[in-house]
Amino acid sequence: MAYNLNNDAKIELKYNFTEEEQLWFSSAREMLAVLKTLQQFKLTNQTRKNIYWVTDSEVMSRVLKKGSHRPMLQALVFQVAKLCNELKIRVEPIHIKREDPRIQFADEHSKVKDTDNWSVDFQSFQTLNEQFHFDWDIFPDKLNRKMQKIFSQYFDNKTSGIDAFSKS
Repeated sequence: MAYNLNNDAKIELKYNFTEEEQLWFSSAREMLAVLKTLQQFKLTNQTRKNIYWVTDSEVMSRVLKKGSHRPMLQALVFQVAKLCNELKIRVEPIHIKREDPRIQFADEHSKVKDTDNWSVDFQSFQTLNEQFHFDWDIFPDKLNRKMQKIFSQYFDNKTSGIDAFSKS
């Protein structure tokens, strides 16, 4: 999860790691969180000049500034740098101690499992689609999508938009 620590605008971004991503080392997962946050900004046309990434990881502070010798992590750093350049955003890591309430808040919320991820089975979907000829899937995530054109509740690289209820 990513949160806006300012009171001027509410931003809450959520991304559920795939089973494979859950197995990645912690710095790679955190760098992926930075990347997903920037991708969300791009998708929703949000403008920012600076993003202050508060972390309890000294490694992340260093990696965001200088890169990494680990190929997987360096590939993520490169994607972040490329997107920062495109969006004209600078990500500035701020290292704080684990005891800080902001880190405790983030840790607490990062462990929440999505128990509302329901889906219609494929056969039922096909039967309904034959009758109604759907154009969009407006409630999926990357694991249960049934169509090419989708809206999702949270950012996904393959989504056409977020929050179908906010669209006309």
